[in-house]
Amino acid sequence: MRQRLSIGILVLALAACAASPAAAANKEHQQLMADLRMLQEQSQLLQTLLGTLTEALKAVNTRLDQQTEVNRKAFADSKLVIDNLTNDVRIIREKIDDNNVRVGSLTQEVNSLRQSMQQLVARPSSTEPDGAAATPAAGGPPPSAGVIGDSPEKTWNAAWADYTQTLVDSGKFVSGEGLQSVTTATTLHIENGERVLTDGPFAETKEQIGGFYVIDCKDLDEALDLAAKMPHAEGGTTEIRPVMEYADPRLAELHGQAQGAAS
Repeated sequence: MRQRLSIGILVLALAACAASPAAAANKEHQQLMADLRMLQEQSQLLQTLLGTLTEALKAVNTRLDQQTEVNRKAFADSKLVIDNLTNDVRIIREKIDDNNVRVGSLTQEVNSLRQSMQQLVARPSSTEPDGAAATPAAGGPPPSAGVIGDSPEKTWNAAWADYTQTLVDSGKFVSGEGLQSVTTATTLHIENGERVLTDGPFAETKEQIGGFYVIDCKDLDEALDLAAKMPHAEGGTTEIRPVMEYADPRLAELHGQAQGAAS
């Protein structure tokens, strides 16, 4: 009887020992499953947060693109306004320069007319005591075309004609031409092999070249004396330069032939 009781107690002890590890393993498994569910929930939460952050970044990028486009359009509009203003300023400057040229031309014409009037007043009486008409001295220069009643432009042109005739008669005139107003000028640039044309002069200045003379002078003093006799000398500006001496014999020969053909 005691032996059976011992065997039963031993069986119960063995069963208890066998059940204890199984319960521990089951509890550990449940803990692992709980941890796994917690990790899955945290992973889903992180994915949700990442999705929200991605959408926020997309919205920020969209707003940045829109703002960049607005800024680009505003910059383009500002540049267009500045270009239009620059063009308007250039046109105004051209008109001012043209007006300055006209004012200078009128000033020169008025000075020429004043000089003609002074010469006319200082001229001796055209009649002699006996009433006979006076005649110019033999070999003297012809009378100027500028007389009372002529327009300032005609008087101005007559003064230049007289000056040019004096140079021709003295044998010092080589060549010369008058130039039209700067409003007729065209400026040429070459960019990347292409011609770029611009209306008006290259430099915006208050003075423009009205023409040129090539005069044969022995030295600078003679050139200054002849330049001082130009009709526009009083109130105008004259720039005097020597012609270039070419080191290349071909250029010298070509210019010599051109001058010979022109003469």
